[in-house]
Amino acid sequence: MIQVPPYFTLNETVDEETLALLKSVALGTNGTIYRHLNTAERTKEIDNPLYFSLRRNERVLGNITFCRRNREWYIRYFAFDGIFQSSGKAVKNNRKKNLIKSDIEQFFQDVLEGKSGEQVDRFYAYIDPRNDKSLNMALQFGFKRDRSIATQTFSRLHPSSKYELKEIPWKVAGEIIEREYSCYKFYHTDLTEKGPLHGLYKGEELLALAKITLAEWKIEQLPGRFGRKLVNWLPKIPGLRKLINPSNHAFIVPEAIYVKNDSPEYLNELFEALLVQYGRHLIIWWVDENDRLYKRTRSKLNWGILNRILGVNKVDLMVRSNSDGVSNDKTPAYICGIDFV
Repeated sequence: MIQVPPYFTLNETVDEETLALLKSVALGTNGTIYRHLNTAERTKEIDNPLYFSLRRNERVLGNITFCRRNREWYIRYFAFDGIFQSSGKAVKNNRKKNLIKSDIEQFFQDVLEGKSGEQVDRFYAYIDPRNDKSLNMALQFGFKRDRSIATQTFSRLHPSSKYELKEIPWKVAGEIIEREYSCYKFYHTDLTEKGPLHGLYKGEELLALAKITLAEWKIEQLPGRFGRKLVNWLPKIPGLRKLINPSNHAFIVPEAIYVKNDSPEYLNELFEALLVQYGRHLIIWWVDENDRLYKRTRSKLNWGILNRILGVNKVDLMVRSNSDGVSNDKTPAYICGIDFV
């Protein structure tokens, strides 16, 4: 069994101290800064978690949460209290930080060497390239940039759809999703199978389908020079109140999307129907820039006013593996929506 460094614990369930730390974390630095509003619920939903926590004097000072997905471990949370912050005791703090980093590095290496009892080929995580602190930390632990993931918004003030949206079981959707995505990197269905899965129908004809996740954030800053002011200004602009509510920013996250013939019309209808179904006005689609559907539709859809304001922001997929951690092929990565919310 894997050796746990001093002051660290390893658990498959989250305790109250760890949960309190995860709830306190603000995500992002130079771009959007936000907090998840439903962290407690997410810890019950994520797949095969492993909580690697730093403890001292009955307190949890840091946590790395892994989602174990066959031979690939996704880093869901990487949250540390002031242990990595500077203070007046610089020498002592630096020594402490270096020891902790060394312990974390050893844990990563032990897992890749099979000491966890599982064969693990790689770790992966998503990092905003503008978040210098997180990016530098990832690089220090041997992670390398693999590709860019697009953060594509789709917004409608008055969504409507002329087709019928139905919730469908995995036995109907699974065969289609397997056909479309099984060749993608990081493909897994543990969470996708749980749904909810929705199909867009014209009579008995299936036009499109997607698995969705409902999300709520508290937004403290938006991207750009005037990001903090925009948080206060945008909700006051007529027409934008429905799209941005900084105290409870609600949206839909789709994944495993299938659209018949990669039709921009059917994709638009699917997204609008989902907004109608859940009474929301915004979709955020995290998608590999090499994804076929995205490449064929991104220039043909009206993505809405929020896309015109914010544009398409990028997230880096970072990988550490037993090899060089980077692939040069163009095979798209399978994106699990809950990983971002």
